[in-house]
Amino acid sequence: MKILLYGNKGVGKTTFWVSVCGMTWQAGGRGRVRCLNPQAQQRLTAAWEALTNRMSYPPSNEKLTEEFYEFCQTGDNGERQTFIFQCTDIPGELISRPDDRDPELIRLKIRLRQANVIVLFLDAPSIFAEDFCEEQMYDMFAYLYQYGDAEGKQLMILPLVSRFDLAAAAGLPCSWKEQIDALLWPLEKMAEGNPNIILEPRCISAGIANYDRQQEAFERLMAYGLFLSEEERRKKKDKKADTGRSVGQRTLLDRLFHSGRKENTGGRTIQKP
Repeated sequence: MKILLYGNKGVGKTTFWVSVCGMTWQAGGRGRVRCLNPQAQQRLTAAWEALTNRMSYPPSNEKLTEEFYEFCQTGDNGERQTFIFQCTDIPGELISRPDDRDPELIRLKIRLRQANVIVLFLDAPSIFAEDFCEEQMYDMFAYLYQYGDAEGKQLMILPLVSRFDLAAAAGLPCSWKEQIDALLWPLEKMAEGNPNIILEPRCISAGIANYDRQQEAFERLMAYGLFLSEEERRKKKDKKADTGRSVGQRTLLDRLFHSGRKENTGGRTIQKP
């Protein structure tokens, strides 16, 4: 599985990743994440300790960074479940760079094509500001539409409304839910036209003092990763072509993760035919 943390500058991408990885190291959790690069794991641990002990936020990335991680958990039946995945974190300013020949921008477009999961960060203080206009997010959504929808690729898009606590402290407009829905409407149409795309309900991040929403988002990512790894194992066992497989995969995923679940924040799961 390949995860891409995708959003403009200063929306909390790096902080989110430090938070959700650190949560798996706490006692009582069923799953645990570790970075396979020892130096990167040390930096991640130090960032988590600074965040929890001193409320010190990790610095933003100055360049595109990617690492491999291992997720391990014990299933309900006591069986050990594990898989390896890659996570790419980008500097938000990369999205608005004007030079298409920029090597880092080219790498971003490649990662959009390759990603199985795109965590789409929508910055609440920006969205709910009086002078906000959708053009401020034009480049971000344009790249997503152009490069994220690769033909035949299984893709989960998880919208995450970040820094919601800051926006709430400043005062939310009455139509805040409708404003978010309007931003996500083109993604809904994109998902409707492609049975391989799963658009998850939006997840609202209420700040580092309340990890519930971030943990919920991370659990969705890891559940999807376990699903993809199991599919890959099955493919290796059976290399025969199966024309109905994509439909079967989609049906299984709906049954596993979407059946009967409701989103507290007003978001909804987009079911595919």
